[in-house]
Amino acid sequence: MLNFQMTSAEANQYWKSMQAMFSTNRFIEISLLHRNPVAMHLLVFLLHFLNGVLVFAILKRFRFIKESAVTAITLVFLVLPINSARVAMVNFRYTYSLTLFLLGWYLLVQRKFKFLRLLSVGIFIASFIVQSLLVFLIAPCVHLFFINYLDAGISRLKAFLYSAAIFLIAPCYFVVVRLLDPPPSTRAEYFTPSFGGSAKGFVFVLMSAVWMINELRRSTHQTFFGRKQIISIGVFLISIGSFAYMAADNLSSISEWMLNFVPGRSDWDSRHQLLMGLGLSLVVVGFLGEIQSQSKKQLFSLLLVGCVGLNFIMMQSYFVDWRKSVGFISAMSEYKGLPDLDRVMVIDTPSAEQFNARGRSIRTYEWEAMLSQALGGQQVKVVNSDQILCWVPNQVIPQSIIQVSATADPKKTMFTGDAGIAVMVIAMNPCQ
Repeated sequence: MLNFQMTSAEANQYWKSMQAMFSTNRFIEISLLHRNPVAMHLLVFLLHFLNGVLVFAILKRFRFIKESAVTAITLVFLVLPINSARVAMVNFRYTYSLTLFLLGWYLLVQRKFKFLRLLSVGIFIASFIVQSLLVFLIAPCVHLFFINYLDAGISRLKAFLYSAAIFLIAPCYFVVVRLLDPPPSTRAEYFTPSFGGSAKGFVFVLMSAVWMINELRRSTHQTFFGRKQIISIGVFLISIGSFAYMAADNLSSISEWMLNFVPGRSDWDSRHQLLMGLGLSLVVVGFLGEIQSQSKKQLFSLLLVGCVGLNFIMMQSYFVDWRKSVGFISAMSEYKGLPDLDRVMVIDTPSAEQFNARGRSIRTYEWEAMLSQALGGQQVKVVNSDQILCWVPNQVIPQSIIQVSATADPKKTMFTGDAGIAVMVIAMNPCQ
């Protein structure tokens, strides 16, 4: 319910900091689900658990990882406090795209039914709606290399070429879509990765790959991977999961990585961690080691409970955000039929802003959708203060200011459901 409604213009854009470098559409969100928040949230919940099942099945294909470790990694993957940003409807594609990607990965590493590998290619392409998965394709390709080289007895060169051919799908997809659907010239820079961020991401991937290869070489005579090997694989997965975001100049500092795990400091930028779950899970379980002793089992249980608690704390901001929206609609419904409400400027006062989830700002199209519902379907144009250009012909000039305030405490709203939203409508004429 965070994104109350998406306009057609918004439906054809990606956020540079979140997902892609060129435009796409929201066929599933708009055409199939008709922006139904209940359906989206329910599917997010179900698909996240399906992702856990797929992760378990994929890790079972690593014969060097013990089954007990596979179970622990999957449990951590399911409860890590990095997925709360997925509750937003704008992030819905993240969940189903990751499900498709993991399904493609599972089919790619099948040993008995190799024809399924062809099917996996089409599924990978379908998952690339989320562009950060283009780089993450390295993971299943590396997995396939080890299966072909160590299990199937294929020569190292042939196994490498086979995996490299699969990975070429990613750059080919990017180039083809960029050529067929280029961004407009006015937004070319918006959709272009930064050089500095890309360089940082490449160095991170390279260093983690070298470490992982060295650790795996040391384990050639071991039946199962040790703690260092599992941690190195996890760090490598984190590096390829974060590359696309670093290329967009996100995750550029240690604080940006760490604050997203701190309740009250975690903001909307936590969405940049949505592809790091598998890598972080491997790192956590690698540090814990074998969970056999009673003390280790208790520590692991405490970790899971702590993660669930953090998820709850971080998710509560979305609940109070929703209650603010409900309160605003209710308060504005009293102004139904009032003139001069077709062009307005909305001021979200600090008392009301504290209800905004993850420190976000409410966009104009969200205000417009809520006002339309409150005013019985009336079309309202919301204008920001920086858009009032009186000297420019044919500009939309607001006739009224809607000032939004709140009297309740967000913590109490968790129990009462009442945000204490009040609105004040003030006539204005900024061009006189």
